[in-house]
Amino acid sequence: MSQIEYIKKMREIEGCSISEIAKRLKINWRTAKKYADNAIKIQAQPKRKRESPVMGPYMYVVDAWLEEDQRMPAKQRHTAKAIYDQLKEATDFQGSYRTVRRYVSIRKNDLIKKQKEQFVKLTHDPGVAQVDFGEFKAIDPDKERIIKYWFL
Repeated sequence: MSQIEYIKKMREIEGCSISEIAKRLKINWRTAKKYADNAIKIQAQPKRKRESPVMGPYMYVVDAWLEEDQRMPAKQRHTAKAIYDQLKEATDFQGSYRTVRRYVSIRKNDLIKKQKEQFVKLTHDPGVAQVDFGEFKAIDPDKERIIKYWFL
């Protein structure tokens, strides 16, 4: 509990006077009065960004994969396990799966938030049919194809 909250508790709950609060906490009576009687908003200190020595050099690669995945159908996107395996194969990555999973989770949540900001609500009049369209990527023996579909 911060000292400001403790001063407010002593004044409101315990019913202590300003001078009694000042004596108990060994602070100036003006300070005790300021915090006890005024509505003061306590500002939370922002969290400091910590360096990431293990994931740091590979963040841009993982970010690129996740951004590329946004253009892919949901079933064809990378999982954290797949990303971890690719990092182990392609580079000299020394981190753990848990480190990759935590980073991927944070980045995917950020990307989802960005998508939700761009969301446009679909509205239509009652009695009007709605048709859904979509596409998926299929791999033939020769090349990759995009197949389109629709349904009522």
